[in-house]
Amino acid sequence: MDTPFPTQASLAIQPSPQLCYYCNSTQELQILKLAQTPAWSRVVFPKEQILLTATPDDTLHIYDPADTNTPITSV
Repeated sequence: MDTPFPTQASLAIQPSPQLCYYCNSTQELQILKLAQTPAWSRVVFPKEQILLTATPDDTLHIYDPADTNTPITSV
C-alpha cells in the first residue's frame, strides 16, 4: 500500500515561535498568560523582565493577582 506524499493543501502551516520580551514596569505583581497556550502562566514581580516564546498569532494576557478572571490588558 503506497502512502501518498502530502500536498501543500494538506499541510498545516505552523507559525514559528518568536522570542518576546516583557517588562513589568509597575509596582505590583502581575500574572502573565498566553491565550493559545493554556498551561503557560508566569508570575512577574515589579520591575522584573522576562523573555518568552510565542507564535505571532498568540496573545499575552496580563492579570492582577487579585482578579485572574479579567485581564488588565492584552498584547
